[in-house]
Amino acid sequence: MQMNEQHIADSFGISPELLPHLPTLLADIWVLGSWPDRIVELLSPLELPGDSTRVLEVGCGKGAVSVPIARDLGFRVHGVDLFEPFLQEARARAAEAGVADRCTFEQADMKEVLGRGETYDVVVIAAVGHALGDTVEIVGALRQTVRPGGYMVLDDGYLSRKERVDYPGYEHCRDRETTLRELTAHGDRLVKEVVIPFTDLMAYNARNNEVIARRVTEVSLRHPELREQLLRYQQAEIEECLLLETETVAAILLLQRT
Repeated sequence: MQMNEQHIADSFGISPELLPHLPTLLADIWVLGSWPDRIVELLSPLELPGDSTRVLEVGCGKGAVSVPIARDLGFRVHGVDLFEPFLQEARARAAEAGVADRCTFEQADMKEVLGRGETYDVVVIAAVGHALGDTVEIVGALRQTVRPGGYMVLDDGYLSRKERVDYPGYEHCRDRETTLRELTAHGDRLVKEVVIPFTDLMAYNARNNEVIARRVTEVSLRHPELREQLLRYQQAEIEECLLLETETVAAILLLQRT
């Protein structure tokens, strides 16, 4: 298995054998953990130059954030992700929304793209977790591609009560005070923080767990040899949702680069 495929499998917490079935398992979910409407609302009042505004979204998935930004704000969006099946859906969604001319989706590693030295007005990272390191490292990587005075959108959150949690993928998560301090460690300005209502998070998780359960059953019937792995994946999704609902606060943070 190629390194990129292993990385994708690890990022979704699945075994490599399940990777070919990931598009089916997530077929009913376009929005993969982000809050596109809120991100559009955050960006809409900013003084940005309309259709000449360039936006980079790293870890764009199926384009659930990129497409609304292009459609509702008229910005030009470059989305980057490693998983080509998701990018294919992103391109189809952009075409359906009539913004294929304003959206470019590229299969590439986010670290490589952030290191190219290209400049954007806005960089978005949504529901990618800490693939780039801790919060200081994430902002440091994003600001490489943001022009001075440009913006960084981080759709993630922070711990609600504890200093740390012992859960894979959440090693770098910290409480709100620490997170905000790390966000501005490079001297950038926190413009706004949007906290996602708990009821919205609960509803989102409940729906996703329901549709994933149906897809797990569907794939299990076709591939009984994968049943145990599929059930472990389903249980892991439930456990992560419980963690999000009990130990974290979902929030979108808007930074302006100095």
